[in-house]
Amino acid sequence: MQAIWMSYLIAGGAASALFVAAGWRSRQAVGRSAFHGRLGLGMHVALPDDVGYPAERGNGQRDDVSASVYIALARLSSVIASQSVKIDVAVRPGLRVLMRPATLVDTLEELLTVALQFAPASRMLLTAVADGDRVRINLTDDMPCGDATARLGRIRNLTARVAMRGDSLVLDVSPHEGTTMSLRVAGSFDFISQHPQFDTD
Repeated sequence: MQAIWMSYLIAGGAASALFVAAGWRSRQAVGRSAFHGRLGLGMHVALPDDVGYPAERGNGQRDDVSASVYIALARLSSVIASQSVKIDVAVRPGLRVLMRPATLVDTLEELLTVALQFAPASRMLLTAVADGDRVRINLTDDMPCGDATARLGRIRNLTARVAMRGDSLVLDVSPHEGTTMSLRVAGSFDFISQHPQFDTD
């Protein structure tokens, strides 16, 4: 497990989310990259208990984005399996946001539920990287000819709730490649000040 998380750290510093997404599409027939976790049919998702991230005060829950991602995936593991979906995960460990962890988990779970509804039996890529003073979380599927209107309608309420917090949710449909839902959330001040090299502006 330590070796897997070390590979996240090394590769996370070498590639941006755009590079990851582009490379992922071209590598689908080849297999997963060295820094991806994978969730798929018959596979188990667990929190990386051997990684020493600080716990959130009050409930002991880990407060970084990667933990929220894996909690959301674990909640939906039975649905993911029933839909025959494969999900690759490339999340930089240690990213933190101003949003409460429980709220971030619920938001990610809702995004994933929509993606599963519109792209069954597909391959997905979930990434999270620093983007200036924000954290950008992208969920991309490889289902061609996506229905942008239907999906926009499905995420309308979520988009409004996200906007009320000063964050954003954007949908990008590429007719022949798939669909990306991009969530941009304010990063925590502690994360930006301690890791200024992650500020891309």
